[in-house]
Amino acid sequence: MSNIAQFRIKILTKLNDPNGDRFSDDQLDSALRDALQEYDTMRPYALVGDILANGERDLPVTTITDDITLIFRAIWHDGSQEGDNLAFYATKQDDIWHLELNKDVPSGDTIALHYTRPHTIEDLDSATETTVWDEDLLSIGAAGFALLARSVLLAEENNLNTGTSKRLEDSGNKKLSIFRAQFSEKSGSGFATWS
Repeated sequence: MSNIAQFRIKILTKLNDPNGDRFSDDQLDSALRDALQEYDTMRPYALVGDILANGERDLPVTTITDDITLIFRAIWHDGSQEGDNLAFYATKQDDIWHLELNKDVPSGDTIALHYTRPHTIEDLDSATETTVWDEDLLSIGAAGFALLARSVLLAEENNLNTGTSKRLEDSGNKKLSIFRAQFSEKSGSGFATWS
């Protein structure tokens, strides 16, 4: 999987700026963050982590250190082969997720939590791994966001040549259309998971 330096090369290639003459690393990183944020909503990064019940119906989730964005399933492993799906209500209070369980679970029993967290790119914002599967697609989205940002910058700096700004805006929107089309119902979307 690619790190931030490799992503920058992919994005610059899609921008027809292989030497980075028109786009700085900061601009590319900002555009990649925008694309990554949109990617997270369309293809969430799902994981499973075990927590131990505390014997109470209010269960703080303190042993999973990921930046959880959503908890969507809880399975109580009560010794049975399959486990038991738990109904719960999840809330975040003072930066700690809490589960309000629908039944008592004995202290020390394992509950497998299925949750999502943001995708990361290695070396972008101190991330240590890349979790994105669709690297070329994400690069197209980042190129689209970079072009839109540049079009605004040029329009503000030089309002005498609005045609250039408009062409950049159109090109950026085309790239974003390609990026977003991959997540339509026809293309399928869903959770990106790692085991």
